[in-house]
Amino acid sequence: MDRWISTSRQWRRKTNVVNDSAAIAEEKWRLENDLLEAQGRDAELLARTRERELSSIHESNRALQERIWAIKDERAVAEQAAQAQQAAAEQAAQAQQAAAEQAAQAQQQLMNGVQTAYQAVEQAVNAERQILENAYRATTDSISRNMQTVQDAIQETESIAESLNRALRNTQSGTAFAREQGQATLQRMLAAGEVTSQRELDDALSAVAEPSEHLFGSFLDYQRDFVGTAHDIYNLSQLTDEQLSTE
Repeated sequence: MDRWISTSRQWRRKTNVVNDSAAIAEEKWRLENDLLEAQGRDAELLARTRERELSSIHESNRALQERIWAIKDERAVAEQAAQAQQAAAEQAAQAQQAAAEQAAQAQQQLMNGVQTAYQAVEQAVNAERQILENAYRATTDSISRNMQTVQDAIQETESIAESLNRALRNTQSGTAFAREQGQATLQRMLAAGEVTSQRELDDALSAVAEPSEHLFGSFLDYQRDFVGTAHDIYNLSQLTDEQLSTE
């Protein structure tokens, strides 16, 4: 009996030692896992965990467990690839949007620059046009004033000339020179076949109608001159009548 009790006590002490060793080993294994996780060595941690789990599975079922893990790993790789592709697509879209925004801003800046340049050119053209219009109006006004001055001068000259001619006619009235000039005018119009100037005709007729007896040395000379002048006047009147009948 005593021997059995002693054996039992020895077995319990051995069991406690075994249990303590297992607890220590378990604690070490858990701490090592924490270290791997803290270091970011996820692949080693996963392999370590699976290795321990696989050792606890019956040998006949280990291949099935390994296949399950392979499928999970493939799915995880596919998910990571999809996430990476999606992230790349999002980054590309963001980059494209940023580029489009930058291009739009650059285009807007260019348009603003073009608009500013166009406005500057338009202002310069308007200013130049205003200068030309002012110069044109000033030149036109100056020309108009000069033309009016010239017209006034011409009218004044014509008036002076008319006064001088009238004074000359009055001075020559009844003289041989005035009569000869009048006769020459009548003969020139007869030769031309038309009355070239009504005023010249009136002056010529007025000159030859003046008393001229005192201009001749004899009555015969006076009569001969009078008949010749009357003949010219008659022929000229006939010419005028023919012109009127033709018209």
